[in-house]
Amino acid sequence: MTTGAFLDCGDGTTNPTLRWYNMPAGTYYFPVNAIDSYAWPLDFEFTISVEEVTCDVTCPGGGIAEVEPCGDLVNDGCYLDSSAPPVITATCGEVYCGTLFADSADPDIYDADFYELTLASAQTVTWNIESEIPVVALLTKGDCTDLVVYDSGLTGQCEPLELSANLPAGNYFLWIEPSDELDTIADRFPCAPTPVEYTAALTCEAPCEVTCPGGASAEGETCGDSTNDGCNVDPNVFGAIACGETVCGNLFADAGSRDTDWYEFTLAEAQTVTVNAQGELPLVASIWSGDCAGLVFETGEVGDTCEAFNASKVLDAGTYYLFVASTEYYGYSCADGPWDYTVELTCDTLEVPATGPLGLGILILAISGLLGFRTIRRKK
Repeated sequence: MTTGAFLDCGDGTTNPTLRWYNMPAGTYYFPVNAIDSYAWPLDFEFTISVEEVTCDVTCPGGGIAEVEPCGDLVNDGCYLDSSAPPVITATCGEVYCGTLFADSADPDIYDADFYELTLASAQTVTWNIESEIPVVALLTKGDCTDLVVYDSGLTGQCEPLELSANLPAGNYFLWIEPSDELDTIADRFPCAPTPVEYTAALTCEAPCEVTCPGGASAEGETCGDSTNDGCNVDPNVFGAIACGETVCGNLFADAGSRDTDWYEFTLAEAQTVTVNAQGELPLVASIWSGDCAGLVFETGEVGDTCEAFNASKVLDAGTYYLFVASTEYYGYSCADGPWDYTVELTCDTLEVPATGPLGLGILILAISGLLGFRTIRRKK
């Protein structure tokens, strides 16, 4: 019998839990013992649940194997050396195949793999990951002392995960490690007899461009200024947009801050209002009523980079604000931009039901039916 290193303890009030991923076929033993001077016999109960592993991540043909034996910590990047982090050099267009582990009684010992990507020009970088255990992955600036996160995510066992960001020329880290959900002594996945595997496919494309259509209006704000930041500045300052108008503007989102553009418009009567938007960065466009002391959300939508999207709602007569901003707070500086967008506002008059003899009769019959009225004819 092989002795395992999996341990969890309870104090009489808490229930210990053990989880072991990717256990091969075989016979296993679960010893239970007291760790203090308790009088025997002790009453206890336990439950064992087994879930069949239905996923098997396989390195595709042409995939590049991680040069790190499972169990070693040789490319753990910023965790090992923040000044000269050991990393794997990554290249656009390649698929990388690696292993992860956490096979120790110490919950702080687990594998993390760092990849370094160098871009000579601005690119849209996409990282597609699949792993046999839940993992967390990050796309960051390539500087351990200034780890700006451009995108991150976590995923379950064998669930695909995609990270993506528009990045200027420079150095970046792409790293993967066991999910925070596994960051306890009860969650283990050893190297033997079958190491946990993952694949990470890296693609790079020239960033998309949003073109300002002819006849559109210019926002008139220099990237980095706050000339139309609406309710986010004091005093409040708004741009203007009218029904049927398209405005071309620019935004930034960097170092935890972002530009917000607010446009004011007024309706003389109730209309169906639609906002159409598209941006060179992840974008949100929404319509608000009220005032800055009490804004009321009316409608809105978000779109990915260069994705055209819209939001629509019937609005009563009154004054409204169109809000446009990035959904991100990092990775889109003015120095690397500016990041352009277009926003169009359309307003359609509401259709009025027919009021002629036939239309009026149908309306009266409908109302009568709803109220329970009926016509009674007297016999002659």
